[in-house]
Amino acid sequence: MENNKVKITGKIMKTPEYVLTASDGRKIYRTKMEVMRTSGSIDTIPIQVPENLAWEILSYTGGRITIYGEYRSYNEKEGERRHLILYVFVQGISEAGEEDENKVELIGYICKQPVYRETPLGKEITDVLIAVNRKHKKSDYLPGICWYSDARLAAGLQIGTKIKVTGMIQSRIYVKGETERTAYEVSIREMEVIE
Repeated sequence: MENNKVKITGKIMKTPEYVLTASDGRKIYRTKMEVMRTSGSIDTIPIQVPENLAWEILSYTGGRITIYGEYRSYNEKEGERRHLILYVFVQGISEAGEEDENKVELIGYICKQPVYRETPLGKEITDVLIAVNRKHKKSDYLPGICWYSDARLAAGLQIGTKIKVTGMIQSRIYVKGETERTAYEVSIREMEVIE
């Protein structure tokens, strides 16, 4: 769909493993990709792959590849709480170029009141949650983070505002209790309000 496009070039970390059978009978596999940022940091991005592409990706395990698809989400129950699971659903692959690439383009709606804050170093940040419509009356709920002037713009947006964003999928590790976890979000580089 034109409202959710992802292109990522990076390294396939491990052999894809079976995760579920979709309602249309397709088997779905999952693995992770490592993508190098220009800063030298590495983002680890979960991907899910339909069976017809899983065997092609299998041959790239430990090597570099470019994938195309959509950024998706679903809720998973964890005890009494629900946990948002985020991943790239792979719809196509190609040979990798020279550079690692991480690009996501989304058109969706603000679905939770944006939260503005400043870091101890004075950077302006706003957290947003974007609902992106999918086929069959489904939606993906994708967290994003805006910086500087986009942070100020996002802070003033109301729930239901339609926006277009371009950025990259990033991962960060945090500790909750005694457990190390990974959070995923879209680091938004460009944002515009769509009337």
